[in-house]
Amino acid sequence: MVPLLLGVLVMVFFMLRLIPGSPARRILGEYATPEAVAELEHQLGLDQPLHVQLVDFLTDYLRGDFGRSLRNRRPVFKEILRELPYTVELALGGLLLGTVFGVSMGILSAIRPNSWIDSLARVVALLGVSMPVYWSAILLILAFCIY
Repeated sequence: MVPLLLGVLVMVFFMLRLIPGSPARRILGEYATPEAVAELEHQLGLDQPLHVQLVDFLTDYLRGDFGRSLRNRRPVFKEILRELPYTVELALGGLLLGTVFGVSMGILSAIRPNSWIDSLARVVALLGVSMPVYWSAILLILAFCIY
């Protein structure tokens, strides 16, 4: 688990560095002076060698310092905490619906083995297990929000 998380963090670090242009220029806008861009790059540590930036990036994450949001300049950790109750509510709601639906289908399948209800429950369960979550989420959004 830890090597996977470390690998993902390193990949994210290098993917962010592949974005063309200076992050400081993007933050300050296209009309920023070169001095202002250089000052912000120094504040963000972007003027340091890449390996030093990577070590700083990883140690900041290990300390729980995720930086500041580019949108509203608040700490990212506080932004995550602000949205966490909604995420927990959605997760628990999905867990509750899945449990109620799954147990109900299991009971119906046990009462009537080898019936069309049992076959339908097996197909739905197989699709639910084998379909990636992001794909089923897209299908549910299409089904309930667009149509």
